[in-house]
Amino acid sequence: MQLKLRGIRKQFGENEVLKGIDLTVDGGEVVALLGENGAGKSTLARIISGAYPANEGTVEIDATRVDFHKPQDAMKAGIQVIYQEFRHNLFPQLTVAENLYAACARADANGTGCK
Repeated sequence: MQLKLRGIRKQFGENEVLKGIDLTVDGGEVVALLGENGAGKSTLARIISGAYPANEGTVEIDATRVDFHKPQDAMKAGIQVIYQEFRHNLFPQLTVAENLYAACARADANGTGCK
């Protein structure tokens, strides 16, 4: 799977948080978003995951434009996001792989699937 973002913009009122973000992530690639507080990392993750709509720009999976209206839409497409508030989303006694498996099992149980 390839995820491609082009010209992603997001603002909240007068505050423009994302200003034309381009990002391509190929299948099997691990990407970390780094930046100061307020840089837009969580906002970008929420757009990728369907929790927020972008004001402008496109999201593509395997060269097909997608419009996620809720996180379940992104999950059905194989996108899982672990937010920075990870203590509420992870099992600290499990490995990273085991936590990912648990997320997929939950997605399968909810009918959203996990690829």
